[in-house]
Amino acid sequence: MRSIIDRHKEIIISRGPDGEYEVEFFDQFLKIASEMHDIGILEEDGYCLCHQDIAPRNILLQQKPQADVITGILDWDSSLFAPLFMSCAPPMWLWAIDELDEDDEERFAGDIPSSPEYRQIKELFDEAAGPVFLRYAYHPQYRIARSLFRFIVEGLTSNDDFERAERLPREWDEVRDSLTLAKQGKDTKSSDGQL
Repeated sequence: MRSIIDRHKEIIISRGPDGEYEVEFFDQFLKIASEMHDIGILEEDGYCLCHQDIAPRNILLQQKPQADVITGILDWDSSLFAPLFMSCAPPMWLWAIDELDEDDEERFAGDIPSSPEYRQIKELFDEAAGPVFLRYAYHPQYRIARSLFRFIVEGLTSNDDFERAERLPREWDEVRDSLTLAKQGKDTKSSDGQL
């Protein structure tokens, strides 16, 4: 990540002095990545091939009388080898497509859908996905790690990216602080012999 960030910064600086604002984002990304690395978030479970754009428009189905069968996945141009958490973004399009703005949808992944039909779909998905996927899908540190990883790999390419990048350090500070408090609580219980 450090080498990718350094490359982005070199490109931005080569464009001229107007890039200082953007360079500050990449300095923040490096700080967040270092803190995540220290906690162990970025090193869990190795690396895998990640599609990055699993959505209905990229899934081919063959309709059969008993059940539809997935016959192919399209649009592999954004695929990459990345930590497992990158492949575990919750498929909000299954149960919240009508309710959320695409750019902010993952922040609401743990919410219970408002309609009974969507609630049932989410429950069925969560049951089938299993605990490892659900941990990576719903825990906020992995949502932030996915955003961070995307910014580092793809750069900041739109106004929406800049807005999300401005929120990222504040969101990470809150999550980091809550993780630290939770760890301190476990350490205290452990030292008291309560575990």
